[in-house]
Amino acid sequence: MADPATERTLWKACTSLRKFWATYAACALLVLVQPAVYVWGLPVQVGFTFLGIAGAAVLACWINSKKRTYVLTDQRIIGFTGLLARERVEIELSDIRQMTLKQGLLQRVLGAGDIEIESAGGSEVELRLEWVAAPNDVMETVRNARLTSPRVPPPFPAASIHPGT
Repeated sequence: MADPATERTLWKACTSLRKFWATYAACALLVLVQPAVYVWGLPVQVGFTFLGIAGAAVLACWINSKKRTYVLTDQRIIGFTGLLARERVEIELSDIRQMTLKQGLLQRVLGAGDIEIESAGGSEVELRLEWVAAPNDVMETVRNARLTSPRVPPPFPAASIHPGT
């Protein structure tokens, strides 16, 4: 088994900020309205309110993107969920059996996608990397890491399979 002290991080990411494109578009609209607020003679507080709303929305999107963090090392892939209370899902690279890329039309346009990872331990998706940027590159990185990772030896020696022994 590989030494955890020598484990190297190959890739690390959070949920892509591309997921929040509609919020950014709305915030840009609020900022672009600023000159009109002064031209129409509205109170300065209205302009500051628009800027405050836009700033709060961008901050909320950034915080939301940090709720999911993914780490790929040369031995395992780890998914963290949550900001204050954290959940950790860990899959050894040698246990990965299938990876599936799911992209809706909007995700394809924005260059993002969801990667579902199934392991030998079960038949369901154990880890879902949501709204990952450049998902095809990520899948290739995981695949290359699997091919170069040290294989974990079986927990017991293989028994002889000969009748009568």
